[in-house]
Amino acid sequence: MKPRLLLLEFHHLGDAVLSLPFIRSAMGKYEVWVCCRPVQKPVFEMILPSENILVWEPFWTGGHLWNHKEMAETGRRLKALQAGVVVCGWADPRVHLLMLSSGAARRVGFPLNRVNYFSWKAAGTVNRFWLGKLFQWAAGLLCGKALLTDALQRESWEQAHWRDWQQVGTALNLEVSMPTPWVSLFQESVGSVVSGRKWLLHVGARLPEKRWPVEGFVDVVKNFLEPEKLDWVCVAPAGEGDALPACLQEKRVQTPDWGALLEEVGKADAVLCHDSAVAHLAAALGKPVVSLFGNRPSCWFAPYGSEHLVVGSSVKCPEGLGILAIDPREVAFKMKEALGFEK
Repeated sequence: MKPRLLLLEFHHLGDAVLSLPFIRSAMGKYEVWVCCRPVQKPVFEMILPSENILVWEPFWTGGHLWNHKEMAETGRRLKALQAGVVVCGWADPRVHLLMLSSGAARRVGFPLNRVNYFSWKAAGTVNRFWLGKLFQWAAGLLCGKALLTDALQRESWEQAHWRDWQQVGTALNLEVSMPTPWVSLFQESVGSVVSGRKWLLHVGARLPEKRWPVEGFVDVVKNFLEPEKLDWVCVAPAGEGDALPACLQEKRVQTPDWGALLEEVGKADAVLCHDSAVAHLAAALGKPVVSLFGNRPSCWFAPYGSEHLVVGSSVKCPEGLGILAIDPREVAFKMKEALGFEK
């Protein structure tokens, strides 16, 4: 019987996608289980049986700093799995405390420090960072032992997040390889590149400050896709499609769930989108991805294999507003590069 490994992931859909190569590698040696947010479950179901996935919505996603009852109850659920190894790809001492509560003899992750801590700014938000450091110190002191048995250190703050999972793999003597597609399910749906050079334009993003104005997508359609006679479709989040301009509305396809989104991305030859789950899903399928980051650093989350296709903005503006300054001509240039028009 294989030893049991538990992976904890409580961020977002794209972050779940980035953990798939590690899971794929770990499955040869371990019986892999995941505890994640409910919204992430469809991602992990692409590679794991549903019964191996526990769901929990952490209290901190609702803005609460602490909930002792929920922490204790979730810790008991994890302990019942009797995992020998538990891993996490984030420098979050709250999750590390859960890892300790699981009873696993080996706990592999990244302690909270300046290099391991994720924020759009390398220094992070001062109050949040030091509050986390205080929690990390106090939790270890009260528990009488280190939260992590294997404390990993990122090579630099600019290291890509998928590389973090390779480091976790190395600690467990696993070779986390990255060839796409990342899971076997994709191999049946991708097929060969079709002659229409079909683009998928995804106009949504979880956060408003990550969204390029929809007029930019219209400009790309009218000044690049239509003149080049390239086939394309548009995807918008549920509830937002009706507000799209007519030219986008006419080419909109419905993606009511993760499976439908997977199918549409699988049909496309290339994708234009924001820094979003769609970017990482497309990269996992081996598609070229033109991703819009504005003046946010792309080093952590540039889509794997499409780092050179990131579109940023050199215009000086407040944090989060750089997305508004992206030039549609630069986007069109990257799209041409993605399909081989430009070198």
